[in-house]
Amino acid sequence: MPYQSEFETSGVYTRYYGRVHANEIEESGGRLRNHPLTVARIGYCVCDFLDVEELVITDFEVLMLAARDHQIVDANPELRIAIVATDARVKAIARIYAGSPLMRLNARVYDALDAAYEWVGPTAGRLLQKTGAQGARVA
Repeated sequence: MPYQSEFETSGVYTRYYGRVHANEIEESGGRLRNHPLTVARIGYCVCDFLDVEELVITDFEVLMLAARDHQIVDANPELRIAIVATDARVKAIARIYAGSPLMRLNARVYDALDAAYEWVGPTAGRLLQKTGAQGARVA
């Protein structure tokens, strides 16, 4: 399981690391979609891919993830999904996801966590800086 999710003040932070496959991204999203405290209550998801060494996913799988995540956006149209990556391939894949018509304007790609947290809002859990504080983990 090359990811860890934490609840923050008004959203969820998920850090991916190492070699990540499409099914693991789907697993993390499924845990979020099925968690009783999240879908209608959270204001953002920050998806941190900065520590990913390899992302194993096809364009089709990316679009399928966007279709599944569209369920969350339908339930919570104000939700913002910030994807953070610096690797060119990861960013290209993230742009396919964010550019899907299903994601509307709800998803964006950033090079840095600070910029992502700035977009998700001033009440974001880490307030523009990673503090290292541990929140509840999505199990």
